[in-house]
Amino acid sequence: MVEQIRRESRNYFCILATGEHFNVDQCVQSVPLRPSSVWRRGEMRNGSVAEHNGLQIDMGDGDKLDAAEQQVLAAEFLESNRDAVRLLIAAPGVTTCYLGLQESVCIDSLGSIMDISPRLMKVLLELELQLTIWSCTVGSAET
Repeated sequence: MVEQIRRESRNYFCILATGEHFNVDQCVQSVPLRPSSVWRRGEMRNGSVAEHNGLQIDMGDGDKLDAAEQQVLAAEFLESNRDAVRLLIAAPGVTTCYLGLQESVCIDSLGSIMDISPRLMKVLLELELQLTIWSCTVGSAET
């Protein structure tokens, strides 16, 4: 079983893989990537009961790294771990697998724009890995 890492923030950008019939224990043994957390259907996860099995590989804190820095780190990780990421995506039972980036938006702003670098787009397309972007609201720009 993989130890869960205690986080100061829940705003990590990561690779996440889930599936109702995803055998996370077998995947952890066969895929040479170290997950930050592993969960099974029925266990508590982020304050609610998990509906699927899954694992998460954290790459950094989205509160501390801006979008451009997250993309550089993600592209480097994906480029140097292509084969292992392909194994994860193809693992039996995986129905959803994505790279999740996080962006902070001031609560009093009209919105935000996140440009995705050509380098990151290229490696995501090569791997056929989905991209998900979380926008998290933060305090007022005047505070």
